[in-house]
Amino acid sequence: MDPVRLPSTDAFLPCGTDDVTDNDIAEAGLIENVDFEEVNEAEEAAETADTIDAEDAPDGPPRHFRELSADLKDRLKGDAPWIDLPSVLSPMIRSHATRRTCNFPYEPKLFFLPEDTYLDWIELDGTQHFFHWLRTNRNETPPSSQADSTTGTAKYEYWEKWTCHCARSPRRKQKKSEINPNTKARDYYKNLKHVGCKATLFVHKYAGSHPVDPNYGAIGSTRRVLVTYFYVHCGHELGSLEDFQHLSLSGFRKKEIMTFVGMGLDARTIFETLTLPSSQLHQRLQDGTLSRDDFVTRDEVNNIANTYWREKAQLHNDPTVSICMWLDRLKTEGFFTFRTRGGEAADSLTGEGKVAVGFAAPWQLSKLQQCGGAIGLDSTHNVARGTYELYTVVVQDPKTMRGVPSAFLLTEDKTAKSLKLWLTSLQQHMNVPLRYITTDNAKVEVEAINGAFGGTVKIHVCLWHVASHWSHMAHSPIRQPDTQQARRLLADVRQDLHTIMYEPEILTARTQITDFRDKWGGAFAALVMHLDDFYFKETRRRSWMRSYRTDVYNAAMDTNNFVESWHNYLKLHVLKRHHRTRPDRLMYLLSQTLEEYFMQEEPRALVQTGHKTKGQILDILRQREVQRMSQETILENVVKVAGGCQVQSFTFPGHFYEVSVTPEGTISGCSCPYFLRLRRVCKHTLATYRRFSDRLSLPQNNEFTLAPESNENQDDDLQAPEDYEDHADHADHAVSEEQVLVERRELEGLALCESIARCIRTSVDVQPVIEALQEALTLAQALSPKEDQRHRQKRQRQL
Repeated sequence: MDPVRLPSTDAFLPCGTDDVTDNDIAEAGLIENVDFEEVNEAEEAAETADTIDAEDAPDGPPRHFRELSADLKDRLKGDAPWIDLPSVLSPMIRSHATRRTCNFPYEPKLFFLPEDTYLDWIELDGTQHFFHWLRTNRNETPPSSQADSTTGTAKYEYWEKWTCHCARSPRRKQKKSEINPNTKARDYYKNLKHVGCKATLFVHKYAGSHPVDPNYGAIGSTRRVLVTYFYVHCGHELGSLEDFQHLSLSGFRKKEIMTFVGMGLDARTIFETLTLPSSQLHQRLQDGTLSRDDFVTRDEVNNIANTYWREKAQLHNDPTVSICMWLDRLKTEGFFTFRTRGGEAADSLTGEGKVAVGFAAPWQLSKLQQCGGAIGLDSTHNVARGTYELYTVVVQDPKTMRGVPSAFLLTEDKTAKSLKLWLTSLQQHMNVPLRYITTDNAKVEVEAINGAFGGTVKIHVCLWHVASHWSHMAHSPIRQPDTQQARRLLADVRQDLHTIMYEPEILTARTQITDFRDKWGGAFAALVMHLDDFYFKETRRRSWMRSYRTDVYNAAMDTNNFVESWHNYLKLHVLKRHHRTRPDRLMYLLSQTLEEYFMQEEPRALVQTGHKTKGQILDILRQREVQRMSQETILENVVKVAGGCQVQSFTFPGHFYEVSVTPEGTISGCSCPYFLRLRRVCKHTLATYRRFSDRLSLPQNNEFTLAPESNENQDDDLQAPEDYEDHADHADHAVSEEQVLVERRELEGLALCESIARCIRTSVDVQPVIEALQEALTLAQALSPKEDQRHRQKRQRQL
């Protein structure tokens, strides 16, 4: 097997004038315990060993890890031209530079380097040759002392001294057992890297002209520095196995890891990206092209990542002072900021008491102004060191129909004082009055909302949390010996409560509550009593029953799913595995890294790539239904009126909905319950667009590729949106809660038809089709003539 040698390069060391002999090096004592005759004999033995077959070669590290290679020894002994000098230096300059540095028994290499790139050259020189340069001294001369004088000494701007990483004097580490006999002994298995290496590099930047060489300085516009290179290493073998373990990552690799950390990659991903396959490592080991950068460790990645975050987010060692400095910086950038200490507003966070800080970016405040007064509020823990909790206000973006975090409160205060002050201050910066806040019914949140807004803001309890609490309470009183019977009873209880929750008509919901008491009051009195105390009271019904939410701007805010989803995204993708990070780092991530992600959601929603949301599916179903309508049906049900159009209900003839139109000819809304609750394009707006497609347009975020019919049969007098006339034959009709039920069942019927069609197209098994047909039968029974007759009687009584 051929001996592995270090890679040869023409950019290792500068050339000199005199050769360095073995005797010179030995007499100077620069290489300890090295006999060049023994090295020569070892090389001859290595050449003889090259003839041994590969299978007879002994196991162990390659030869270049045990002794100096011939290439490296020639460099130490000879005077090969390893780099091209940018200029020719006279012996006088060499003598002057050598005298100004230190007394070595051999003449150093001298050359010029550009001032702006000499640090890169030093880094590359050490990386290519298995050692590292460490800057041990830097001396800068004040400008007043830089003037050239007649004393014969060169005045310089600065000079630096760089030494090998093994330059310190060797010292044996003292064991703990030697310091304290009572301490358990610990052996140090790693060899010491400090062996007193003499390799040194000096960098001089002279002020003005060189005292000996008048041509010193810049060539053209490039400022240069003079490098004096004492290149002989001693006490360790460059590239040996013993020396390899003491090397650290190069600056280039550290910058690469820094870049990965800035891109948001976690330490595990970075480590796996930079780790080479074992086959490639073995190949580089045999070729002698290994580098310390090929062996990145997890600890090094974590340390570099911590350094990155300290530089980015840590403005002070004290976390409290650091977050206070962050608030001052964010305020200068136009952020809304808020701070309290001990439950009281304060300009500084120094002193005693719990700390609470809040902030919101300008783009987040703009989202708050578009929410229509509907927000979601919830808290999460385990996101920062200490006892901090994070409160987040989330709104639904009208363009993407997704949740967007719009304000944050990081607090140690577990009471409602700080939260109350924060909500009050946030309301003043919204410029839009709040209508309702969706919470998970936490006591602190309810107390803070009532204290900040009184009764002007409605509290809507998250329906998912209510159902979850009901499910937990329903388990406790049910103790049946038959497991299947217990499951059936539990399913019946859940179904009845679910029906009460989502019933859109108030009178019907009250009747269902009475029926629930009569049905389950005997067998499960404890459950019914608990529901009467905490949910069925008239004052508490308004917070969780859908029948009291007919004026809601957005039905997606019935639950806190947007807030829960955001907290899940925060911990999995923003914080990743660092859930107990410093609070100032959390502030940096929330204030500096979120805008780009959420701003990208708008073009994504416009293109509609990937999985479609439930709202997008409903839009497609509405579009298909309107496309199936005949032109006669459209002309019969859509008429023009002043300020917009009136569309007759396709389900209840005689009921009309107002479709509003802006002066620019854009359809802006509809008075039907579907649009009022979901703020999505409904059948009536789509029918209006199809009727007057050459005059009107849909909003940009709800444009559809409808194929409108020819406009030959349209009225000739419809020239512009402002030309609408009053239609005397149609009067305004109020929308009752009953129509909400009809609209919901109509949507369920459309979705069920799509499900049946999908089962027929994709499944060869008839069982899914049978189940879908059974659901259709159940829905048809809900719309039976008997029920329709009951609804007509109620409408007559109301009229």
